[in-house]
Formats: sequence, structure tokens, C-alpha cells
Amino acid sequence: MKTDRVLTKRRLSAWMVCLAVLSWSGCNRPPGDIADLVRAFGGHRPAAARLTGGFAHEPCPEPLGEAPGVRLPRCPQRLDRSAAREVSRQLVRLRAAAGPQADAATLHAAGLAELLAGSPERAIRRLTEASSRAPADATILSDLAAAYLIRADARDDARDLVRALTRTLEALQRDSSLREALFNKALALESLGLRSAAVAWRDVSRFEPASEWTAEAQSHAERLAQEALARRWRVALSGLEQASQQGDVAGTRAIVAKFPQACRLFVEEEVLPGWAVAYRAGRGSEARARLALAMSAANALRETGRDPLLAVAVAHVATVQRDGDTAKLDLLAVGFAAYGTGVEAYAANQIEQAVEHFEKARRLLTVAGSPFAWWATVQLANGDYRREKYAETLARLAEVTDQPRTAVYPSLRGRALWIEGVTRISLAQPADALRAYRLSLASFQAAQEQESEVTLHALLADALDYIGEERAAWQQRHLALRGVRLLQSPRRRLAVLADGAAAALRLGEPESALHIQEEAVNVARRSGDSLDLAEGLRVRAAIQLQCRDQQSTIASLREAERELKKLGDPALEQAVAGDLLDIEGRLLLTTDPRRALRQFTAATRAFEETDFRVRLAESYLHQALAHLTLKAPSHAQAALDAGISRVESEWQWTLTHRSQSLGDDFGRSYTDKRRRLFDEMLRLLTHQAQGRLAFDYAERLHSWSLLDQALRLPVSASRAPVLDTVRPIHHQALLDQLPLRTVLLEYAQLDDRLITWTLRRGSLRMTVTPLGQNALDDQVKRFYAALAAGQSASIEQSLAMLHSFLIAPVLRDLSRGETLVIVPDRSLAAVPFSALRDRSTRRFLVQDFPVSLAPSATLYLQALRRDRSLAGQRVRRALVFGDPDFDPHVFPGLRRLSGAVAEAIAVASLYPDSHLLL
Repeated sequence: MKTDRVLTKRRLSAWMVCLAVLSWSGCNRPPGDIADLVRAFGGHRPAAARLTGGFAHEPCPEPLGEAPGVRLPRCPQRLDRSAAREVSRQLVRLRAAAGPQADAATLHAAGLAELLAGSPERAIRRLTEASSRAPADATILSDLAAAYLIRADARDDARDLVRALTRTLEALQRDSSLREALFNKALALESLGLRSAAVAWRDVSRFEPASEWTAEAQSHAERLAQEALARRWRVALSGLEQASQQGDVAGTRAIVAKFPQACRLFVEEEVLPGWAVAYRAGRGSEARARLALAMSAANALRETGRDPLLAVAVAHVATVQRDGDTAKLDLLAVGFAAYGTGVEAYAANQIEQAVEHFEKARRLLTVAGSPFAWWATVQLANGDYRREKYAETLARLAEVTDQPRTAVYPSLRGRALWIEGVTRISLAQPADALRAYRLSLASFQAAQEQESEVTLHALLADALDYIGEERAAWQQRHLALRGVRLLQSPRRRLAVLADGAAAALRLGEPESALHIQEEAVNVARRSGDSLDLAEGLRVRAAIQLQCRDQQSTIASLREAERELKKLGDPALEQAVAGDLLDIEGRLLLTTDPRRALRQFTAATRAFEETDFRVRLAESYLHQALAHLTLKAPSHAQAALDAGISRVESEWQWTLTHRSQSLGDDFGRSYTDKRRRLFDEMLRLLTHQAQGRLAFDYAERLHSWSLLDQALRLPVSASRAPVLDTVRPIHHQALLDQLPLRTVLLEYAQLDDRLITWTLRRGSLRMTVTPLGQNALDDQVKRFYAALAAGQSASIEQSLAMLHSFLIAPVLRDLSRGETLVIVPDRSLAAVPFSALRDRSTRRFLVQDFPVSLAPSATLYLQALRRDRSLAGQRVRRALVFGDPDFDPHVFPGLRRLSGAVAEAIAVASLYPDSHLLL
């Protein structure tokens, strides 16, 4: 008995120990033991990223050269056959163990095994699932970051660098001293080209005892510090002036070779205008020194293979001076002085004054025979662009780009093509903009001006985003971020970093976006520009709010407020004051909703008085949320209606004032804020079962969504036809006018529900399905992925699933043979409704119902009226397009339409006077 009690006690103790450690590894060692993988891999390092579990260190050589793309250090793989077999065996075992009931430790090990086997895609899926089951485990997040880094390198996809950075930040929130996470954070930051990488590498050394990992981190930090020192133009500038004074040709060439663009701009914008001012003031020795400096730098630019225009222009001045032609020399001096004054006016944002000075410079330099007059022409084109005179901009640029003599001046042509590109974007001509940007980039590459190359990569990213090519846009954005260190202009650094932060936010990675925006704020802080700093702080505040860091949000806004006070701009100060009131209201919403409502109302007044449109829509939304918290749905409805009405009036104004500046408010952010107002109104009305009123708001949403397309039309368009279609029809008029045997299905997707309205002559029914937007979006994506891969079974499954989501809930309201008119919403616009298949009958929707689509019910009725007006008329003419030819570099994701030619020919044959374009 005593022995039995001892054994029982031991078993009980062992069982309690088992329970204590079960969440980590279990008592019977699970198949997911990471130590087995470490042993199987021997003393080798799997990748440049650092994995948890004790994998060995090995040197990973840096990629040679500055080739574009994601290029992490390459680690040599020296696994012998037995080690490789052991890794494969572990992988098979872990795949079998990583079933639906597997714990986080097993999934973690399975993810690492997939990574070691060269499958980062599967590794990311396993590790993401493991993290969802053990969200407090920093090691899983760190390894997930490593998997993203490895996939970024394998697929040359910079978006994964952003995802990796976020995962490291999340890991360090859980364990601030986790060495692997610190290492991966530094690697991600350096791969993104961010300046904070140097600090991150020093953090690795601080938390890591002396080891080979420490030595590698110190090596990275030292190299980045040396690069930063080498790019200090202001230090090099004094050396350039000294080399010129001493006649040190080799020294001048060395500085010019390192800073070609900075040297060119210095001579063009400061030295030559300085010569002109000194010459006109009779300061002969200063004028001679200025001209000598210009000549030595310009000759060095030409001799090192850069743009020779500056050398030709300076030589022309020297020749005129040597010939004693004082009349022409006076023209040159006044012209160069005017050019310098124009540059200063641009810097002060005094566009009209700048244009006057550049026009004077162009005229005088042309009369004097200086080729530098072309630069004045390009500057005038820039002024026309900034004043939104786009036709004049393109005409001036053509004076330069169409001139054969400018072909040998790559910097000049590059700048002209750059301005053409931004002009084409403003005219909603993205294909032409991309062509201009690519030609500009090639010109600057020929001139070896890396700073302009960096900016062109950022512009290309913006244009590719415009046409929806996200991955290609990130390839260009990555090149721009990597090149930020080369930019001497703080304003350009800010532009690239702000774009990177905004793009990271669109990826759904606010933590990484905040890290990038922090660098932008630091750039603005070092520049001393209060306006740039205030704007950077406001953007940072918006991201901090998305990260749910409300106290930091308020701190950023208060600092922005202090900076704006230095400028003395009441409108900007009031806009920031509105931001602060709104944030304070959010902080109070759950604890003191009545006081929060007062703050939101005051914020709305502030935004209305400053016409700060983007934040205005959100402030009405917050008022409504406060009313709902106070159990006052009627007041919430009134606030939402006021916000929607205000937004609609703004959009109406926008469309009817096409020639006026719209500012930056009417972009994607504004559209998102407007949509949230409608979504909350629809949520409230469906909760109250007000189907007819909810339909009217949905129709307003869909009718006004046409405005998104209208605003992409060229600004020069005198009249947008869509104006006649944005006035939505009331539901009663629609019910009276719908044709017999026609059913209209109108959808609205919310984050937590799908709303469907079924309308036929005289009746309207609303159906609410508890199906969120993400679930529908994922199903649409799965369908297109299966379609691209040619997976017939998956295609059929997706079509059946979409039928069950979209048609089955309203099928009881439909009679076979009726015509269906479908008004989709959001991702449903991509659904092939006719091909949806009923799982029970195995019939496609189009087999039971004729199907057509319309952007809105309003537009459908207008189309019916036009169709009736054409009844009885014999239409003979038609313009028919088929198999459109497009630039695959602009639209890399599109394929040619193989059957479009035959279809276009068949359509054209129906019209005797058709014009066919193939």
C-alpha cells in the first residue's frame, strides 16, 4: 500500500508538471520539437533572417552591386545528404501532425520545417495559424517575420518586407529583448532603406552577448554609418569651392562624381546667378571667382559623362566675356540673375512671381544665344503645371523634347519628361504618364543622377498604383525608399517616405506605416520647416490613432499645433484644433459619451469653418456613434444624414468646378470616409427594418459612386455626362417604372452583413444576410485564383458558394423566366452572376433568368428611357472595338483577349456603317 501511494504521488506530481508545461511542449515530446529541426540542420544557418530555437550562425555574403529588387544576403547551404534526409523526414512528420487540432508549438515547428524545406508560402500559413493560437508568443511572430523576409527575397516582393517589419514590432511588444526579433527588425529596416536601421543594428549588439551574431550586427551598423557620412553634400560643398580655388581638377572631379546632381543644381541655381549679381554690381573679383567655380564644376560634369549642357552654357559666357561683347554679356547677366530669382520664388511657393522671372530669363538668354534658355523653358512649363494650365505645360515641354539638339542633354530631357509625366497623371492619362516617367528615368540614368532616379521611382509607383498594379508599384516604391539616403532635398525625402507610409497603411500594416512616417517626421524636424513638420505630425497622428495609441495621437497633434502657431495661419491652426477635439471625443466615447458628443460637435464646427473636407465626413460619423452610445438612434440618423448631405454637396461642387483645384482631399481617403457614413446609416436602418429608406440611401451611394469615375476624367473636360446620372431616383418612382417581369436585385456590402433589396413593379423586400465583406471578398478572390490556375473543380465550387451567398437567400422571391437586373456593390462587381450555379439543381443562373448588370437603379431606368427613344429608329452606325492593343509594361497583369476579334467582327456586321477597330 505504501508503495502504491508513493507511485500514485509520483504520477500525480508528474501529471501536474505536465499540465504546467503543456502549453509549451506537452509531457510526451510533441512531434513539433524545434530542437529536432536545429539538430537536423546541423551547424548551418538557414537564411539571412534569424530563426528562433538556437540555429547556428554562418556568414552570409552581401549581394554584389546595387542591382534593383529585394536582395538579402545569401547564406551558403552545405547540408550533406543525411542532414537533408533528416530535414525531409521531420517535414513529413510535422505535416502529418499539423492538423486542425494541432497546438501552437506543433504548428510553429511545422512552419519552420516548411521554411527549411524552401517553402516560405506554406511556412507563413503555418506560422500565422500558430500565432493565432498563441498570440502572446513572441518567438512565433519573430519566425513569421523571418518567413516574410525570406519570401520577399524569393519573390522580389517588397510588400513582404513591410509585413515582416510589422511582425517584428509585434514580437518586440511581447518580448522587447528577443534577440531574433531585434535582428529581423534591423534586417527589415535596412532592406527597406530606412535610416533607423543603423540604430536597430546597434540594439541587436546591446541585447546580444559577444558572439558572431553581434559581430554581424556591428558590421551592418558601421557600414550604414559610413554611408551616411559619405552622403553629406554640405561638407563636400566646401571642398568643391576649395578645389576650384586651388585649381585641383582631380579633387573637383571626385566631388562631382559623388554628387553630380547636387553639383549641377548648385551651379545652375546659385553659382551662375551669383556671378550675374556680382558682375552687374561691378564686383569683378567675386564675379571671376564665381565663373571659375562654375566652369570647373561644369567641365567635371561633362568629363565624368554627365549632362554637358551646363559646360556649354558656361563656356558660352566665358567666350562672350573674352570677346568683349558687353551688350550680350549684360543680357546673359540679367538672364541668369532672373533665373536665380525665379528659383527662389519657387522655393517660397510664389508661383506667379517665379513665372515672371523665368519668362524674363528665357527671353534674354535666347536673345543672347545661350542654350541655358531651355532650362528656363522647362521651369516655365513647371509653373504652368503648378497653375494647372496643362495644355500650356505640354506645349512648352514639346519645345524642348521635340528639339533634336536637346537629345545630348539627358538631365534637361529627363526633367522635361518628368513634368510631362505628372501633367499626364493630372489629365487622367496614366499610360502616357508611365511612358514619360520611364523615358525620364532612362535620361537620368544616362546622366548618372541618382537623386532624380529615386524620385522617378516614386512617381512610377504612384502611377502604377493609379492603374491598380500594386505589386509593380511596390517594386518601384522599394527602389525609391532604398534611395532616400541619396536625396539631398528634405522635401523630396519627405515625399518618398510619406508615400511609403501611406502605402504600408493601405497594406493593412499601420505599425510599419508608423515606423516609416516617424522617419519622415525626423526629416522635417531636421529641416526646420514648420509647415512640413506640422503636416508630418498630423499624418503620424492619424496612423497612431489606427494603432489605437490615443495618447501619442494627442501628443503629435499638440506638437503640430505648436508648429503651426509659428506660421500664423488661422485656418491650419483651427483644422488641428478640430483634430484634437475629435481625438478627445474618441477617448471619452465609452466612459462619458455625452461629453464626447460635445467634443465631436465642436470638431465638426471647426472643420466646417476651415472647409477641411476629409475630416468633416468622419466628424459627422463620430457624432452619430456618440448618439448611438447614448441610445438615441433618431439623433444618430440625423447626424448621418447631415454628413451624407454635406458630402454629396461637396461632390456636386467638385464635379461642376472641374477647372478649379480640388486639393488633396478628394482621393481614396475621402471616398473611404464617405462610404463609412453610408455604411453606418444602412446598418442603423436595417436594424430598424426600414427597408425602403435603406434602399434610398443605398441608391444614393451607388449613384454617387459614379462620381469616382467622373473625377478620373481629364480635368480639362468641360462637361461630365455622369452629372445627369448622379441624382438618384426615389424608391417609389422606381417601383412605378420597373418593367413587368423584371426584378432588380441591389446589393450593399457591410463589414458584418450583406443587404439585398428585391424590387419588382409595386413591391420591395429587404433581405439581410449575416455575411461580412471580407468573406465575400475572399470568395471572389478564390474564384479568380482558381480561374487563373485552370482548376475546374475549384471554379465550380466557388461559383456554387457565391450562388449560395448571393442568390439563394432571395430565390424564394424570384420566378423562373423573369429578367434579373443586378446592381452590385464593392467586390461583387467582379462576380460573373450569369455563371453562378445552384448546388441543388446544378443549373447556372442564366439558364433560369436573363441577367444584366447596372451601376445603379437610376442609371438602369435612364438606359430604358433612352432605349425607348431609339425604338423605331434604324441604327446604322456603331464604333466597335476588339482585342485592344495595350502596353504589357503598363498593365503586366492583363492578357490579350483571344476571342474578342471574332466577336467584334460579328457585332460590326449588324451595323451597315460600322467602324471596326482591332
